[in-house]
Amino acid sequence: MAVIKKSLTTDTSGDATTTFNVNGYIDTIAIDYSASADAGTDTTITGYLGGSSFTIYSKTDSNTDVVVRPRVKVQSNAGTDVEYASNYPIYEKYMVDRVTITFAQGGSTKTNLVVIGIDRSY
Repeated sequence: MAVIKKSLTTDTSGDATTTFNVNGYIDTIAIDYSASADAGTDTTITGYLGGSSFTIYSKTDSNTDVVVRPRVKVQSNAGTDVEYASNYPIYEKYMVDRVTITFAQGGSTKTNLVVIGIDRSY
């Protein structure tokens, strides 16, 4: 498992964004907000694969530290959800080649840490 750490400092309007290349599956995301980050902080983590983009994590109006293990429903070739049994969907990790982390309304010059665990066992 690879670990990527990104420390982002918001500008004077409270915004910060970074994009970086990653090849693998998102296993875990940990967000450690600045102790003085605004309670109205909006956080979005976007994944990319080829030419497609998708939201992996999104939280509005929160500065509470969090650890998540995001998953996406498995889909068949027909584009329908695959289920183990009726109403029991199967989930898997997001596969990405690039990630963007965005903070908005986070307060002027606040530094937040994002740690992403990448599973490269494919």
